[in-house]
Amino acid sequence: MVSPRARRHAAQVACARGLRTRRAAWLCTTARSGIGYEGNRPKRDARLVKALRGVAKRYPQWGYRLAGGFLQQRGWRVNLKRIHRVWRQCGLQVPIRKPRKKVVTGATLQPIARTKNDVWSWDFVHDVTTAGEPFRCLTVKEEATCFCLAIEVDRSFSHQRVIAVLKRLLVLYGRPR
Repeated sequence: MVSPRARRHAAQVACARGLRTRRAAWLCTTARSGIGYEGNRPKRDARLVKALRGVAKRYPQWGYRLAGGFLQQRGWRVNLKRIHRVWRQCGLQVPIRKPRKKVVTGATLQPIARTKNDVWSWDFVHDVTTAGEPFRCLTVKEEATCFCLAIEVDRSFSHQRVIAVLKRLLVLYGRPR
């Protein structure tokens, strides 16, 4: 089923190409009085379009809700549904992020650690002090017992320092299975 708006638009296009109004209205099954109709919505929304484009340019990561709230805080008396309609018409939607392509290597996961000293895991933890100074923690954990083998804290770690910590742990606890 074709909407009345689409029929009216088809009749307007036919008239623009040289067809008489009466014939275009009959072919498109629409009223002759509606062929010359021009909506006032584009004129009414012109200021809102300009404002939303400005907000989207300044804050490209925002969606229509944040942009609408931003305008409403600045005194715009506008409905969120209207903001959403104009936002979509202008094509200002934040693009949907594609999921990252997963690399299929064929590798399998290691079996779960069941006894002490089966598997060790290590990772870096980043944080900031109350004074705003960043620091890193190198944590080494024994998986079966959840025992923390080492926590080294410093502003930065070189690869030699990481190797030295792991060598020290190998001397203390032996090689994990």
